[in-house]
Amino acid sequence: MKKIYPHITKRRLYLTVPYYKGLHENIQRNITKYDYTLINKRHKTIDNLLVNNKTKTKREEESGVYQINCSSCPAFYIGMTTRNMKKRFDEHSKNHPKSALGCHINECKHNIEFDNLKILHKGHNFYKLTMLEQLEILKNRDNRHLLNELSDFNLREGSLIKIINFPNIPPNIRNVTDDNLN
Repeated sequence: MKKIYPHITKRRLYLTVPYYKGLHENIQRNITKYDYTLINKRHKTIDNLLVNNKTKTKREEESGVYQINCSSCPAFYIGMTTRNMKKRFDEHSKNHPKSALGCHINECKHNIEFDNLKILHKGHNFYKLTMLEQLEILKNRDNRHLLNELSDFNLREGSLIKIINFPNIPPNIRNVTDDNLN
C-alpha cells in the first residue's frame, strides 16, 4: 500500500501487554504483519500496588494557588505563584505595603505564619493558575474577610471568566455581570 500510495499514511494500532521475556518477542513478530505495535507495561505486583516511589515535594517548594490566613483575625488573602511557596510567603511578610495582605499586616499590626498558608491548587502553568486564582477569589467575593481587591477583575459580560466553563462554579458566579455586582 505504501509503495502504491506513498502520500497516504496508514494508522498504526497499538497493543499494550505486560512484558515477559521470549513471549513478547514472539508476539511482536506475529502481529507486525497486521500493522500492530506491541507496547510494554509493568507487571502488577504487590510492591507496585502498595509502594509509591514518587518523591514527595515539600510544601515550601510547591507552587500554585494559595490562601494565607491572618494569625490575629479571620482575614485571609488568596494568591498565586509559579515559584517556590516559601519565597512568595517571605515576600508577603517582608514587603508589607505592596499587597492587600501586606497593607492589612501594616495597618492592623497583625502577623502571618507559614503554618497558616493553605495550598488550594498545585501546578506550574501560569495561565491555568491565574484562572484558578480568579475562581477562588470570586468564590469568596462575598466574604467580608477577603483581603483581595475585586476591582482588579474585569467582570463584564463576555469576559474570560464567563467564557471558560468550570463545572464546579455556582450559577451565581458563572453568570457574573456588572449588574450583579451592584
